[in-house]
Amino acid sequence: MKTGKLTPWTHLTVSLIIAISVVFCQNAEPTYSTVPYGPESRQWLHIYCASNDRPAPLFIWSHGNGSSASRYSRHAWDMIRTNGISAISWESLPRVSTPMDVDTAEADFDLMFNWVLSNAARYGIDTNRIVIGGSSRGSVISWKKCHTRWREIRGIYMNQALPDPVWAAVALGLGESPLKHVHTNSPGLFLVYSAPPDTPDIHDPLNGMMVTNRYAELGIGERARLVHSLVVGKQSEWKFLPGFFAAAAPASSVQSTSASCTMDDTAGGTDNNP
Repeated sequence: MKTGKLTPWTHLTVSLIIAISVVFCQNAEPTYSTVPYGPESRQWLHIYCASNDRPAPLFIWSHGNGSSASRYSRHAWDMIRTNGISAISWESLPRVSTPMDVDTAEADFDLMFNWVLSNAARYGIDTNRIVIGGSSRGSVISWKKCHTRWREIRGIYMNQALPDPVWAAVALGLGESPLKHVHTNSPGLFLVYSAPPDTPDIHDPLNGMMVTNRYAELGIGERARLVHSLVVGKQSEWKFLPGFFAAAAPASSVQSTSASCTMDDTAGGTDNNP
């Protein structure tokens, strides 16, 4: 169990993270803003359309605790937009702290994902090339569904995934272990962590290593990769996403019937383009 003791590494990590955040914290401008996917006020999403002459692969993103779906990084968006990949940043409970909160957000995931599939043609989405992402809280509320809906999901790309409180709750008999949901048909996985293993930070790469080890135990270790210590080299947590997309969700010879992702006055939500 971590003690929370401050060390020289802690101060260095915090300083570097702050410095990197200044560069990467600007928010992307959505093509369609605050589009409802359900009846509740928390159930909305932003859509970011990549310029494409065909249906685009899609990255579905969920933010960390206390943040907002409106805070999808412009740097993250630029990394995939230039590769013809569209994105959705979706909202649910902005903060989760109990198993009941997680249950609510997981139900929202299903509602959101079903909405995406139903509206794919309207927004130019290639439903055969969807990758799920999430940071900290976002990884927690998306994790189970990534594995139960494996037939519809091509890959999982998460940063600061499955933080310490998840495993502490499991140890107390509160909630299910993330390892329980991994199976032989689980999608390809890429986990990214800023800090090195055994960090005082709750986002410890050792948590992700338990998952990659589970993939290996099931004989699918080649599908899972983890990188850490990005903060040391001031590396972007998004640098691996385009390559992961190309491997996990390659272009299909089967042409989707969806249109390209362009503005549509009938689509609903707010148009943020002139």
